[in-house]
Amino acid sequence: MVEYHDGIDFVLVDNALIIVDEAVYFMFEDLLKFKKFRINSSCVSFTATPANGSVEEKVAAELGYAVVDKSGALMVDATVKAPSVEEKAAHIKELAKTTPVLL
Repeated sequence: MVEYHDGIDFVLVDNALIIVDEAVYFMFEDLLKFKKFRINSSCVSFTATPANGSVEEKVAAELGYAVVDKSGALMVDATVKAPSVEEKAAHIKELAKTTPVLL
């Protein structure tokens, strides 16, 4: 089942996979609220502002993110050594099971 929510003020179902677009909005709006929201779920987040600046790096570290793409140009090839898109997606899926992922 897929659900769309505008914001993070809803109750998650157990074992949910959270996909967050424009994650920096939530990261900087209320860091503790965002951390609490996704703490017990798998989380893949996307941002146009990758964690390549000191403030972004600190916030990503505070949230425990594994930062996959720090280039801002979707250079996933540089950090995920996989020959196909499917293998890159599988790698990110596996990583998201153990730690939140920021792309």
